[in-house]
Amino acid sequence: MAEALKQNITLQSFTIDCRNTSIGDETKAALEEAITQATQRNQALRAQRHSLARLARWSGDTGFQSLSEGEFRKRVFQFFLPPGCKLMPVDFLNPQRVTQTRGEVAGAACAEMRAHHEVAAVASAGAGSAQSEGTVLDPAKEEQLGLALEQSMADATDRENSDLADAIMRSKSDTPLRLHENSVVVLRLTRHAQAAEVAHEILQSPDLEKCRAMVLEAGCELRPEWAGGAWLLLPLTREQFEEAGLETTAVHIIALSRDEDALRRALKAAPKEKRPKLRTENHDADGPCGASQRADAGSDDEESMARQVGSGMGQEHREEEEWFAGAASRAGSSGDRIEIAVERTFVHFPIPREDQASSVCKSAP
Repeated sequence: MAEALKQNITLQSFTIDCRNTSIGDETKAALEEAITQATQRNQALRAQRHSLARLARWSGDTGFQSLSEGEFRKRVFQFFLPPGCKLMPVDFLNPQRVTQTRGEVAGAACAEMRAHHEVAAVASAGAGSAQSEGTVLDPAKEEQLGLALEQSMADATDRENSDLADAIMRSKSDTPLRLHENSVVVLRLTRHAQAAEVAHEILQSPDLEKCRAMVLEAGCELRPEWAGGAWLLLPLTREQFEEAGLETTAVHIIALSRDEDALRRALKAAPKEKRPKLRTENHDADGPCGASQRADAGSDDEESMARQVGSGMGQEHREEEEWFAGAASRAGSSGDRIEIAVERTFVHFPIPREDQASSVCKSAP
């Protein structure tokens, strides 16, 4: 019974009633131990299969796009599950229903591997039968047969591992990190990037809870050293980071575009004196992380502000406008010009003082 339990990989639970039997305590304990080991192993296999299935159907945001290919998923299942496991999906066990892809070679290797297993089983059965019938095999032939089987098994295993590694590398090369296709944005903190309040909001804000959970579940880091101190609010490996050609520092935040609004809400919760500002970076531009997409927009906003101030600020500032207009006419009559300058988001109107030297010559009274 213990041997049958070892061979059964689908049994999830088993109960044995030893009452009114001649089974001793030692035998009962051994049976219970064998049953427990078999069921725990089968439950672990079933859980592993479910985990692999969930992984293969994962969202595209986490970078597992390559597992959407049926042949590659088949190779992953075959790597983790034992040969001939009944938990393997039916589509992967029926070669007629498997789509012909670049994993064809891997499928052939798997078939060859199974053939070698069958040959080994037949040879083992033949040897056992010969021994039971009292037939003695030639030691030289028996040794040659054993060496041939070992070499065949080793070659098949090496080929299977090589094909699996090749499939993984091909799938990885076919799905590089493309920032715009995956709607990934690179943001810059224009001030207070190193403030503890900013780090606290990124690490503790409820608005970014889903981002943090997504990164940690994927086994990635929020602020890895190889990213130059930048915050990563999406699962990103070092290989993907380097393939994308990113050059970030401690003032950068990389996130999905759909999470940009949540990030801005989280940073608004920081104290006003330590509240940062965000600016979108253009990854395709020259320079580390590109130039700002809003660089020109900033100067346009300043000019627009100056025009608005010059044209009028409403009824409550009418007296100030009249004073400015009178000052401008006086300065214009003396030949001077009022210069409008935008300094630190404040608009200044420098007015020449009367004690300053005038550019217009005046005669004595």
